[in-house]
Amino acid sequence: MPTHEVTEVLSRTLAPGETWDREVVFKGMAGTNKALLEISRIPPIDLGRRLDFLIRYPHGCVEQVTSSVFPQLFLSRFVELSPERQDEVQANVTVGIDRLRMFQSASGGFSYWPGNDEAHDWASSYAGHFLVEAQKAGYLIPPGLLDQWEKYQKGKARAWTKGKYRSELVQAYRLYTLALVGAAEPGAMNRLKETPGLPDDARWRLAAAFQLAGQPEAARQLVEDLTTDVPDYRELSHTFGSSLRDKAMVLETLGIMGMMDKGFPLAQDISKTLSEERWLSTQATAYALIAMARIASAQAGEMQFSYSWREDAEKFMGSELPIVQTPLSSQDQSGGNLKVRNNGNITFYARLIHQGVPRPGMEEGYQNDLALEVLYYTLDKKALDPADLEQGTDFIAEVKVSNVGVRGEYREVALSHLVPSGWEIRNLRMAPTGLVENSDFDYQDIRDDRVYTYFNLPQGKSKTFHLLLNASYLGKYYLPSIHAEAMYDDTISALVPGRWVTVKQP
Repeated sequence: MPTHEVTEVLSRTLAPGETWDREVVFKGMAGTNKALLEISRIPPIDLGRRLDFLIRYPHGCVEQVTSSVFPQLFLSRFVELSPERQDEVQANVTVGIDRLRMFQSASGGFSYWPGNDEAHDWASSYAGHFLVEAQKAGYLIPPGLLDQWEKYQKGKARAWTKGKYRSELVQAYRLYTLALVGAAEPGAMNRLKETPGLPDDARWRLAAAFQLAGQPEAARQLVEDLTTDVPDYRELSHTFGSSLRDKAMVLETLGIMGMMDKGFPLAQDISKTLSEERWLSTQATAYALIAMARIASAQAGEMQFSYSWREDAEKFMGSELPIVQTPLSSQDQSGGNLKVRNNGNITFYARLIHQGVPRPGMEEGYQNDLALEVLYYTLDKKALDPADLEQGTDFIAEVKVSNVGVRGEYREVALSHLVPSGWEIRNLRMAPTGLVENSDFDYQDIRDDRVYTYFNLPQGKSKTFHLLLNASYLGKYYLPSIHAEAMYDDTISALVPGRWVTVKQP
């Protein structure tokens, strides 16, 4: 795909008897557009757009693999699934379970990248949490996967001592997952409960563990004097936390404890954030959807509505589920007219979510606390213009990423380096040449037409990465934009726009 896909959401609140009449213009090239009509009786959460973001997210650490499938376990609580969609969800979850096997270390915990020896504490609880819920939903978990994980969790829970990086929350989540699987650790739970100055986020999560372990009084004592307010923050690593993720965990706890009188205002707050035109991390998106799914059925009511799209006949629909989603034909035209009418007696929210890939060359470069420089060289290190290359030319692309902000070390930075279809990447792992050297990185994913590189970047420092390329096929091609971002904070990002290049006869 030569350029990044764009998403636009059009929305309207419809009281009984009201009609929404809207002309829609797609922003993508013909053949790339998709459109989805979403009708919701719960506050809008942009289910279609948010879920699509998780499923299509290009990077693949253990947190992102888990986030891509976790909310799909609860999708039927939101919306009626067609047999085809049920099959799709089942396939996605099954693939996700299978992929997680690649991350399990010898200790039984889960590493952040496949093949790493060291388990990641938060990711181990998160991936295990998903596997437990998947098993409860009827999915087959590979033999030994959960047994080894449970043994790891128990060992870490019993040996826990207070440390840095929100260690109380990490321990509380670990204890919650053990209680969820029916293997609660009362000694470790009581020890954490008595920890002086136990942070609010850990108290909420620990309360859920006590509730699941059959100790509701202890759970109530932990949260009786707490508010549901969460200070605004965003974490680049460790627990991948944010105010939205923590609010979702509080909401989940309130649902488990049967305290939804306190939970509904929080659900409104979470839904507002989900429906806004703003970027959210995979962790925040997934956990917010999980929490909202758990309380969606608590609000009853039947929606009655009709809609027409382009010149098609009006269709009448009704549902007692919280959300109705209807794909609209979109591939071969540039848009159309949409009409939606509320034929029932409850107010609902209507949304049209459409996506498409704009024409090549429409991107604009930017640098947000991150600098990105791309240079091209011949094999003997002479500067090269890649716009006009002879077929068979070997050359080097050099990408320099610099932390130019004042926000400390950037963790979990992703560099997405895509190449045009007329060039080929020479995989230096398969054929080392000694021609180039790269800065250190945590993980690298090399594919036919792109390389994803993941690393941390200290403040004021730069890292440089190289690709050995070959101009292989005659013709004119689009060189896609090159992009770098902190995966858990999109305000730290940079993009070098794409351009056209030619491979000509020698």
